[in-house]
Amino acid sequence: MSVETSNSLDRATADLLTVKTAAEMLQVSVRTIWRMFNDGQLTPVRFRRCTRARMSEVLQILNGSARCL
Repeated sequence: MSVETSNSLDRATADLLTVKTAAEMLQVSVRTIWRMFNDGQLTPVRFRRCTRARMSEVLQILNGSARCL
């Protein structure tokens, strides 16, 4: 993998949170994050073999500008 590819990969994943981290930020369970994915409140992002949440969406919920639990 070249340095350029590595840097673009880092930028692409910088806005992604693990399900556990998203749950901790929102002070909910991991299961609630999966429910939010299923309900369309959060958009699941598949990265390699993992599912991530977009930091921007989690921050919108924290700021109250998105539909909440």
